[in-house]
Amino acid sequence: MNKKQIIKAFLIGLIITAINTITGIPKSEGANWEFFAYHSVDEVTKYYDKESIVNPSGDIIRVWVKGEYEKEDEKFKDYDLTLIEINCNLREYRFLKQITYLKEPWSSSKDDPKKNYYESITSPSEWEALLPVEDSMLSILFNTICQNKL
Repeated sequence: MNKKQIIKAFLIGLIITAINTITGIPKSEGANWEFFAYHSVDEVTKYYDKESIVNPSGDIIRVWVKGEYEKEDEKFKDYDLTLIEINCNLREYRFLKQITYLKEPWSSSKDDPKKNYYESITSPSEWEALLPVEDSMLSILFNTICQNKL
């Protein structure tokens, strides 16, 4: 590699790091994951990242949630990270992004490169009313992160 190629590779790496920092894509490691719910039917434990909580506007809170899968028949999923927005005043929520991490790299076809993750939600969903079911995972999350906002 000549000097120009080295500088170009360095700048590309710097840009990618900056984009990941700006978009708020968390890494599972190093986050401050706090337990908030366990779903016994799906055998998934849910955590939220206290350090990722932001208040983009008004009564809206944005937070990353991690779901760890424990089911024995769940051979592929390891965990997922979901970016959720909650409107604390209107009791509404929407999903912005979800990344599912796999136990082993996988590809949908032999021509595609194998990856250990895939994005299952890539654009924001519509706002939905939070159902008044007190023991649902979203209600528990709402009560946990919105308690200081109300």
